Amino acid sequence: MDAIVKTKHQMLQFDYNKNPITLKCRLYIIKAVLYRGWDQSGKADPFIKIALNNTTIIDDTEGKLRNTLEPVFGKSFEFDVQLPIQNLICIQLWDWDMTSSNDLMAETKIDIENRWFSCHRATCGLPKRYDSVGYNVWRDTKKPTQILEELCRTADIDSPVYAPDFQSLKIADDKLALVTEHIECRSLFNPEFPNIEQGKLEMWLDFFPMSRPPSSGITDITPPKPTSYQLRLTVWNTSDVELNDENFLTGEKSSDIYVKAWIVGENVDAEQTDIHYRSLSGEGNFNWRFIFDFQFLDIEEKIVFEAKDSVFQVGNTVKKIPPRIIIRVYDADFFSADDFLGECILNLTSFKYEAEFLLVTAEEAEKSPVGKAREAPQPLEEPNRPKTSFLWFTSPWKVFRYVLWRNYKWTLLLTVVIFITLICLLIGLWTLPGEIMKQFTATIFGTG
Repeated sequence: MDAIVKTKHQMLQFDYNKNPITLKCRLYIIKAVLYRGWDQSGKADPFIKIALNNTTIIDDTEGKLRNTLEPVFGKSFEFDVQLPIQNLICIQLWDWDMTSSNDLMAETKIDIENRWFSCHRATCGLPKRYDSVGYNVWRDTKKPTQILEELCRTADIDSPVYAPDFQSLKIADDKLALVTEHIECRSLFNPEFPNIEQGKLEMWLDFFPMSRPPSSGITDITPPKPTSYQLRLTVWNTSDVELNDENFLTGEKSSDIYVKAWIVGENVDAEQTDIHYRSLSGEGNFNWRFIFDFQFLDIEEKIVFEAKDSVFQVGNTVKKIPPRIIIRVYDADFFSADDFLGECILNLTSFKYEAEFLLVTAEEAEKSPVGKAREAPQPLEEPNRPKTSFLWFTSPWKVFRYVLWRNYKWTLLLTVVIFITLICLLIGLWTLPGEIMKQFTATIFGTG
């Protein structure tokens, strides 16, 4: 077996020395992980360069990814390589800079000549099954039966015979050690620090002789794009909310309830209802609609958004978070910070909520628009709140009627009667004639 392989290698070497070999290369770069940042922010703006020996043939500066050490490229490149002139493929990751020259972060080199002459058939990885169509279509220029016949001829074995009743065949223990379909995880190094690994690169390489060009097109490994959605949340009522305030006059407990919700972040897309003042039973009435627009990546089940890590950062960072909506109940305070009463994260509720969720795509949202809060289109009715719900310093009459009068009615009546009696007595004394007043005073105080 070794002699046969050696003979074939010599034949290939003879052809190789006689005529240069031109190969069609397809390079697929999935993603990378970098161990250190190259910008002041501690991150980098990586992009790809591909060189044959020392000559750059592809410069993908336009495809740079901003502010990340874990770039997901999803790029595929096709180019020709001529052996023996171009025998080394160099895949480089560069850091893009706005004001200075770009920096070489790391690189990895592939000896394509070694792969071409390998007896393990390292030109194109062999998948476990043959598919003529679909995302996993057969990429090799030769069909599985052709490859098997070629291996049999090389090893001086009779060609396989396929009988009509053939079902299966037991696989022997001997192996040819052919390269299977796989994703390479290659180490990245920087020429300035040759012995220190700078990261990892996930990729694979297919190449074919120009005499047998690939029949299928280049595989599309572009990362899936997030889908635009709109979440419409209608808050009708709350109940059993903690009564956090206490009236200093009456000792009556109440809460000024409002609901706040967000998906991405409290300081990013948070919305809140109006305030249900003086809830005496923990019930709040709102009839209030929240609208949240977001991007959802179905394959990862994550919400995707862009944000800056600091005000000095150039460009946004793509971030992914779990798809959850946070709903919180607060007690509004005028002179101090609002009091947090409880929250609901998806189905993890602290209080009972009466709400309506409607998730639609961006296209459906355009066809059937709705307004925020209680606004048109599709407006909501005003909530039927009790008369005791009001802001005390803007409604003095309601304060008197629903707070003072309700709790101190008889005390107030007695106070008014006493006050009126005293006023009448003082007025009567003031209007008496002077002589009568003198006699009255002399009688009382015993003066003449």
